[in-house]
Amino acid sequence: MAVDPARIDKFRRLPIDGQSLKRLIDAGLTWLRTNKDMVNALNVFPVPDGDTGTNMTLTLQAAWNEIKDSGTSHLGEMAALVSKGGLMGARKFRCDHQPDPARVFTRLSRQGDIGCGHHSQSIWRSA
Repeated sequence: MAVDPARIDKFRRLPIDGQSLKRLIDAGLTWLRTNKDMVNALNVFPVPDGDTGTNMTLTLQAAWNEIKDSGTSHLGEMAALVSKGGLMGARKFRCDHQPDPARVFTRLSRQGDIGCGHHSQSIWRSA
């Protein structure tokens, strides 16, 4: 598929607002759902466990869940919601899939991460 420079220039001139970002997140999530297996097959870093596409899809789904009912057109507000949804969704997924949350929290805390469960919630609220 050839790239049409005139089409690209046309889209570069369009303003982006919160609802535009919402549509982009929706499109990205649709792409990830469709191509999750391909992304899983590409996974080699940091561990070739074949779940990068799955993890990306779950994280973007959490971001979408945070914004799906938002009608804000303010780009910054929408971006903050996307960020919060993705961050909290990724932490929830990571914590829900670990055998021993206390051990995981200790390991993550040493890495400068804020950990799992009520710890991440309280730190998020205080940030």
